[in-house]
Amino acid sequence: SRPGEGEFELRTLYNFRQQLSRYRLTHGVNLPEQAFEAITDRQRVALQVRSGMQRMDSTQIASNILDAGRLQLLVEGVQRLHRPAGEAERAEWAEHFAPYVKDTAGHFVYRLKGQAATQAHLQAVGQALSVLLQAPAPTHAAEVAFRVVQRLFTENFHVHERQARAKENHELSSGSLQSPDDPEAGYHTKGTAHSKGYVVNLTETCDPQNALQLITKVQVAPNNTTDAQLLNEALPNLKERTALDTPVTDGAYASAQNDADLHRHNVQLIQTGLRGAPPDPTRFSLADFEIRQDEQGQPCALTCPGGQTVPVTRGRSSGFPARFAPETCAACPFQQSGQCRARPQQRDPRYVLTLSMHAKVVREGAAPSTAASFRSASAQGAADRFCVQTTVSVRWQM
Repeated sequence: SRPGEGEFELRTLYNFRQQLSRYRLTHGVNLPEQAFEAITDRQRVALQVRSGMQRMDSTQIASNILDAGRLQLLVEGVQRLHRPAGEAERAEWAEHFAPYVKDTAGHFVYRLKGQAATQAHLQAVGQALSVLLQAPAPTHAAEVAFRVVQRLFTENFHVHERQARAKENHELSSGSLQSPDDPEAGYHTKGTAHSKGYVVNLTETCDPQNALQLITKVQVAPNNTTDAQLLNEALPNLKERTALDTPVTDGAYASAQNDADLHRHNVQLIQTGLRGAPPDPTRFSLADFEIRQDEQGQPCALTCPGGQTVPVTRGRSSGFPARFAPETCAACPFQQSGQCRARPQQRDPRYVLTLSMHAKVVREGAAPSTAASFRSASAQGAADRFCVQTTVSVRWQM
């Protein structure tokens, strides 16, 4: 048919996607990502979309793989070594192949009764794989299946003196192989929910003066990738392309490394929530202290709620201790009521409060100068993040 008429074959899409995947594997270049960002950047300029403030959020996307347990994956591994093997190899290693190639891996596991039987077969299939993977196998050593099964074995077993011993469940990494057909899929647990697949992280402009908002970056990674890692990866790109200066996220995007990188790029993160327990309302938090910094951004002085100002020095191992006069602290009503967190040392009567660089940056990013501005920033940040959550939900349900 002529251009613009009729429908293209579905295999055309599959072949095109395969070519893009091969190009990325060969050259390390993600062509769809490059095209998306180039088009978006032109749209942003043409439509005069302000991009200094952007919101970011992530969601889980499931991989279209069988939800198989460890034993089923390992039996499938034996079968994938058996299929490309020649007749001579099958005969030589028949005793190791035989128990696992008579039926599908799913049926093999289905017939087992009880945890003891499963554990016994887990050990047995591990020993079989140990032999099969160590044996010279020139006809299939270069096969993708061989490399995948080799990874599966390494992740699930310890080997000592040529004896394979199954790892305990808690020893398995969340990045361990979930399917031989999707080696990049990860395993993620949040509360009581478990998922196998990927995480998609979207960044979107959110300046209230914009007539419309644009998605500026799409990231897809194994679902054991943290939000903090996704922000760390996206930050240099967004800063260079879009002049990002105020990202809005939830508390999961914070990390010590991100604090340092945000400071270096002159970017202020607004978090709609913070990790950890809520502050004790009966005691002072870091936001109640005034911190002064030197030219390098290091804390150099601290003023407590009682008005006592003392120098801050770098600790021997970590942190920045501030030491207060014992006679002043002992007479302070905040110390007597238990509101102040500073405490005397065992060998030094001075009262000490130790800061960490992470705590200092969190204080700056999450505690503006007045309570009113903090409530305003939090409310606006929550609204902005809700919008990108909606975007994530809608875009990936289409």
